[in-house]
Amino acid sequence: MSLVKILIVADEKTGMGVIMQSYLQFYSTGQYETHLLKNADEIHPLVIQVMKEDGIDITNFMSRKTSDIKKTIFQTCIVINESIPSDIPNINTEVIHLNFASPLASTGYDIILEKFRAIREEIKRSAIEITGKLSLVG
Repeated sequence: MSLVKILIVADEKTGMGVIMQSYLQFYSTGQYETHLLKNADEIHPLVIQVMKEDGIDITNFMSRKTSDIKKTIFQTCIVINESIPSDIPNINTEVIHLNFASPLASTGYDIILEKFRAIREEIKRSAIEITGKLSLVG
């Protein structure tokens, strides 16, 4: 059985793509090959913290550049608070658009941390729904 290839496109200043990728990998039990296309070089430290609180270590997650995935054919693309870059030609079927409020729009450490936790939970619910939906299709 071949793995379902999923591309995640996200503005990674807020780490939402890393959170989604982590939960998809966790809930799919090895059924998915996920690739994160992001435009930031570092994971926000509060993202690392809130994921660690949920028992998931994301310190070693790798993202991809568009040139790294040119030949990969994806069955699904998850777009978080972004649009699909025009130079990604191999999105074969479904595109799922998700929007979440940026926790960085808030001020104060405690408030921002709580916003990151709330977004983590929203993304977790979305990942569970997507995993269930793809399991029924695949």
